[in-house]
Amino acid sequence: MSQRPVIIVSPGTIETQAYKQLLPNACDLKVSPEWMQSIRAYNRMLISPLIYNHHLLDGYSHMLLHEPDAVLLKDELDQWTEEPYDFIGSPWTRQDADALAGVALCQGANGGLSLTNLEAMRRVTSSWLRWHSWRHVLGDLSYGLVERDRLKVRRGLIAAYPGGLLRGAYRLYNTGWDIFFTQLVPSLLPDFRVAPPNVCVRFGWETGTYACKLYNGGYPPLGLHAWMKYEPTQMLELMQSMGVDCRGYEPAQ
Repeated sequence: MSQRPVIIVSPGTIETQAYKQLLPNACDLKVSPEWMQSIRAYNRMLISPLIYNHHLLDGYSHMLLHEPDAVLLKDELDQWTEEPYDFIGSPWTRQDADALAGVALCQGANGGLSLTNLEAMRRVTSSWLRWHSWRHVLGDLSYGLVERDRLKVRRGLIAAYPGGLLRGAYRLYNTGWDIFFTQLVPSLLPDFRVAPPNVCVRFGWETGTYACKLYNGGYPPLGLHAWMKYEPTQMLELMQSMGVDCRGYEPAQ
């Protein structure tokens, strides 16, 4: 993986030299600090065309998004880019007494460690297709005018244009960017292909580690996300078994 091209996305106010010492092939993609001042702002950035249209990604077919709390266990990116999907991430899980090991895999995937098809992402973020219905637009405007609620009026105006279109959804959409691409977008664009759970479980794990291992026939995935947040003991054991240097890391008590 050390020979792969790496792009460090960061606000212009942050110095990244320490990261470049660890990643000799890394280069900077600086964004306005407002895009990364909160989780909500970060989600908005990844729903916008900003990253996908950046010239640093010219010539690449796919982008592996690797947040700081993700770990790659092996280099199988070439194989994964051959898969016929536009979004692949760690599967979401839910507790289910009738499912294997008490955990069920859900449709959709987390974006913290994810592989996206750049052509498809550009197509979505440039689309004139409406995701926010005119009924909701008129509802916001009517309520806002009657109740003299300026925020509702403003929301209605943004939703009318451009926030109600996929190309401007980042101005209005208020949930996770991975939910946007794995649940909302496929409902509007059926040709946008999100990897199903049985594929995602081979790509990455986030929660339900034991069940994911059973689903995956005992084989580790490409990588892990949020490894210290949900199941650090199991994640550390897996990382150590794959030769990852985990010295200095201990699960939170």
